[in-house]
Amino acid sequence: MVRFAALALALVSPLMLQAYNNRMGQQAAAARASGGVVGDERALFEAAAKAMFADHPMGVGANQYVVVASTQGYSERAGVPWNWTSRSANVHNTYLLVAAETAGSAC
Repeated sequence: MVRFAALALALVSPLMLQAYNNRMGQQAAAARASGGVVGDERALFEAAAKAMFADHPMGVGANQYVVVASTQGYSERAGVPWNWTSRSANVHNTYLLVAAETAGSAC
């Protein structure tokens, strides 16, 4: 049974790697076509959070990151793409999220 599993894994692995490489290539091509850089959306979120913290050193309020980032233009100035999933998401860095929302009061 173990030999059969090892054989099956050996036969399927090249197909899985090829499918993975094709998918990553398609995502990279789509990002380049839209003028973006592959994998830089998290950096854009971080830039928006840093700008928000610089402008509001006492924070913008708990659970207000998305509202303030969208309505006050932080996401736009940072270059976050305009789509529902990007503009409705928090920064993917807990430290920056806490700093932007509550500043030093939560630390």
